[in-house]
Amino acid sequence: MLHHLIIGTWTPPGNIYTVAFDDETLSLTLLKKTAISHHEPISWMTFDHAKKNIYGASMKSFSSYNVANSTDIIHHASHPIGGDRACHPHSAQSYALVSPPSSLRLESG
Repeated sequence: MLHHLIIGTWTPPGNIYTVAFDDETLSLTLLKKTAISHHEPISWMTFDHAKKNIYGASMKSFSSYNVANSTDIIHHASHPIGGDRACHPHSAQSYALVSPPSSLRLESG
C-alpha cells in the first residue's frame, strides 16, 4: 500500500517534500518538492484536523499552507514571531490540539 508523507526541512533553502512510501517494498519515491521561502525553513509542522492546511513554525515566523492534495501545497500566509531579539528563541512549535475545538497551538521559546 502507498502512503503519502509530507516532510518539512530545518535548514535553508526551505522545501516541503512529498514522498510516497510503499509499505510492501519499503521504498520511498519523491513525488514533489514544494519550494518555500528560504527565510522560513519549517522546523515543526502539523496538519489541521481536516487535513486541508499545514501550519509550520520556523525560527522567524509561523506560516500556513493550503493543501488541495499531497502534491498541491500553496503558501497562504506568514506571521513573524515577536519578542525581544535578545531572547534568541531556539525553537518554535506548532501542533493541532486533539480536543475540540481542535484549535492550533503555537509556541516559541
